[in-house]
Amino acid sequence: MYGSGQMGGEFAFLPLLVVVPTIGWYGARTHAPARATVVRIAAATYVAAVLAVAFFPLPLPPYEVGVATADYRGLPYPWFAPIPFETIRASLGLGFEWPAARFLLGNALVLLPLGMLIRLGTTGRTWPFALVVALGVSLGIELLQLAMSLSMGFPYRVADVDDVILNVTGAMLGWVGAGFLVRALERR
Repeated sequence: MYGSGQMGGEFAFLPLLVVVPTIGWYGARTHAPARATVVRIAAATYVAAVLAVAFFPLPLPPYEVGVATADYRGLPYPWFAPIPFETIRASLGLGFEWPAARFLLGNALVLLPLGMLIRLGTTGRTWPFALVVALGVSLGIELLQLAMSLSMGFPYRVADVDDVILNVTGAMLGWVGAGFLVRALERR
C-alpha cells in the first residue's frame, strides 16, 4: 500500500531543536518560575510525541495502491469507523494479545499526559474544561487522519470513533491522577 518510502516519526521531533531553547530563553527572559518552564518544555515534547504517534510513519508518493482501496465507494469503511464501541469490542474479543492491547492501551495512554498537563499546568481548570480540550484534540486528530487518507486516495489511517472514546477516557484519567499527585505532594 505504501509507495517507495515513508517519513518516520522522528520528523515530528525536529521542531523541538528550536522550540525547547526558545522556551528556555523565554523563561529566563521573563523570570518565569522553573516549574512553568519545565511544564512548557514537557508540553512541547508531548505535542511532538502525539504527532509522531498519530500521523507517522507517513507514506511518501508515489503510492502503490490496489484497485480495491483506490476508490471512495467503500465509504465509510475502511476510511471511517463510526459505530461506537465496535472496535473496542472486537479488540477485547481477541484477548490481551499484543495488537489488541496496543490499540486499547495506546489510545487510552496517548492523551493521558494531556489531562495531567491541564491539571498541573493551569490553575482553576475544572474537569469539564479538560473534557472539552481532550475531545477537541482527539476529534482534530481523527479528522486530520481522515482528511490525509482521503487526500492520498487510500485509507492510510482509519478515523475511528472508538479512538476518540479511548483518548478522552485516558485524558480524564490523567486529569484525575494529577489531582491525586498534587494532593500527595502537598501532604509532604
